[in-house]
Amino acid sequence: MQTPFRILLSIALTVAIMSTLLKQSLTRPSPLKNERALVIAHRGYSGARPEHTIAAYDLALQIGADYIEQDIVSTKDGELVVLHDRELGSTTNIAEKGYNATKKIKLDRTSMDSTLMEEDFFVEDFTLDELKALRVRQRFDFRETSYDFLFPIHTLEEVLRYAEAKHRERALLSKAPMGLYIELKHPSYFDSLGLVMEEKFLKLLIQYEYVLPLTEDDSRVLHGGGRAQNRKINLTGDTTSLKHQRAAVDLSEALQQLQWKANPLKPIIIQCFEGKTLKYFRDRIAGVKTIHLIKENLQIIQEDNIEFTYADLITDHGLKELSTYADGIGPHKSSILTFDAQGKRTSTGLVKRAHDNNLIVHPYTFRSDYPVYFKKEEWGMSSPEEEVLAFLEEGIDGLFSDHPEDAVLAVDRHLSSLSVTIERADTSVWAPWFVSALTVVVLGLWVAYNTYKYLTIGRKL
Repeated sequence: MQTPFRILLSIALTVAIMSTLLKQSLTRPSPLKNERALVIAHRGYSGARPEHTIAAYDLALQIGADYIEQDIVSTKDGELVVLHDRELGSTTNIAEKGYNATKKIKLDRTSMDSTLMEEDFFVEDFTLDELKALRVRQRFDFRETSYDFLFPIHTLEEVLRYAEAKHRERALLSKAPMGLYIELKHPSYFDSLGLVMEEKFLKLLIQYEYVLPLTEDDSRVLHGGGRAQNRKINLTGDTTSLKHQRAAVDLSEALQQLQWKANPLKPIIIQCFEGKTLKYFRDRIAGVKTIHLIKENLQIIQEDNIEFTYADLITDHGLKELSTYADGIGPHKSSILTFDAQGKRTSTGLVKRAHDNNLIVHPYTFRSDYPVYFKKEEWGMSSPEEEVLAFLEEGIDGLFSDHPEDAVLAVDRHLSSLSVTIERADTSVWAPWFVSALTVVVLGLWVAYNTYKYLTIGRKL
């Protein structure tokens, strides 16, 4: 009985080893993710053109940026305009127009002192007509200034119309859709002035079809088989007469419900430093992408009667909470990596911890201006491209850049290096299968030999 037992044991061992090796081979993770990080043109190509102008957006798209960024604020009469700051003095010619500057509490501060004041001309004190009489200029004197005072302040609707034309142009050229990456600036502050931005913004997204009505099938998926509640909106999926319907119906009820879905043909990402604004859009638009911006300072924030700092948001607990209403974070780049004069990197581990919480990471802001922003001696680097590459190697999913041309070059170079590595790694994909097959053959021969011995030699004995 001992020999049959040995045969059965050999067969069992063969099956077990073969199963283990095959499982390892089949579930072997890809050595590298061959995915391209997004290049987000920060306020357009703001390193070479006045920020938030059509010229800045055009240049960014020409050199290959994936998304162009807009910041929106509200005018005195409630119109949404594209400006990075409430303050108009640093980017327009308003000082020449005879207006009186005023003093207000500084919102974009870098300290915990909430009483800091600044004197300037503030967007919320001017109507759209007054702002349209202004012309914009380059923010920094050390950059190209030959385009100063050629362009007006744009409304968000003007930018959406511009994007509409670009979508059609890119479709004819079989290019991927361009993306808009829009930040609502200081929504709580504007809300306190009676200038609520979220609903006006959502209406524009509906009007220009960045979001579409949910169909009956969408509603069943989202509501567990239930039916869409707002019968005023066309839910058939036919959008041919959608704009006419939107103009005719009262959207007030629909804007308070999850009645919309993101349009994949018109990519948009909504960003904000305030979580409640991101929750507003997540509660109303299925599939919308939201990014919670993170400042690098210890400024105290108050939301829902809870006080915290931006540092609290990037703790493990904070990231877990953010993942309930955001798709990712937009931290200052210093929150991810720092460098010394020898080029040595020090990682905070933030990218990995964010990824562990299913959050993507889009840091800001990469600038190529030497020596003001790009500090090659202090960082031990030879080019802005090298800085971007360091962050790509850390695993970021995209980045904001004032000079998107440098960012595109770095991303393409990084992707090329990944492709080469993957090709080399793929040459060994057959190795687990080969080992499995060889093991099976050897063990099979051993079983066959023992079986032969038992059936021939053993019986003779």
